[in-house]
Amino acid sequence: MSELASVSLNALGAQYHLQGKSTKAIDCYQQSLMLDRAAGDLPAESVALNHLGLVYNDLDRWDEALACHQQDLTICRKLADRDGEGAALGNLGLTYHNLGQWHEAIDCHQQSLTICQELGDRAGAGASYHNLGMVYRAQSNWDEAIYHYQQSLQSQQELGNEYWAGQTLNDLGKLYQTIGQLDRSISCWQAALSKLPEDAKEYPIVLAQLATAQSLPPIE
Repeated sequence: MSELASVSLNALGAQYHLQGKSTKAIDCYQQSLMLDRAAGDLPAESVALNHLGLVYNDLDRWDEALACHQQDLTICRKLADRDGEGAALGNLGLTYHNLGQWHEAIDCHQQSLTICQELGDRAGAGASYHNLGMVYRAQSNWDEAIYHYQQSLQSQQELGNEYWAGQTLNDLGKLYQTIGQLDRSISCWQAALSKLPEDAKEYPIVLAQLATAQSLPPIE
């Protein structure tokens, strides 16, 4: 009975999360977590911790997110759940990134990438490459950022994942803009617009970036 209640609470929490009702989502996931722990159901506890950590991430409650993802990682390793371990490491990496803890973020994303490659998870590997690109870009390590973004882009294009390819191209365009390579920025943003659906929230942003870049005088 508690297992059914836990599943229902997780489903309800996911609905609230999508609706932006974070407080209600947290309440559902915490209730689910209590039931899972009382039942000694480690796989279900891992799911609840993952969901709870993602909500805390969205709320910029980084320390609470970190605690959830670390506990999730511990459980996944105990269960020898490599897929879950890779996901937990990715979430930990994103949280460390938001905390500005670059070395920890890189370590987590590299471990996640290794696991995804071992499992043949090309989509997960593409996400890990993208996440590494973001960290290196935040560090102003341009060569490493470009390399990892390009690896991510290749993965997404091979998988036919147009949306995420568009996201990566947008980030690459912003990087090239930062280092003064405006022609490459324009090329990236033009390619991004060809991949992103017009109703995507990023589409008008990329369109505006492109229009601004194209209106600038060439650098002599």
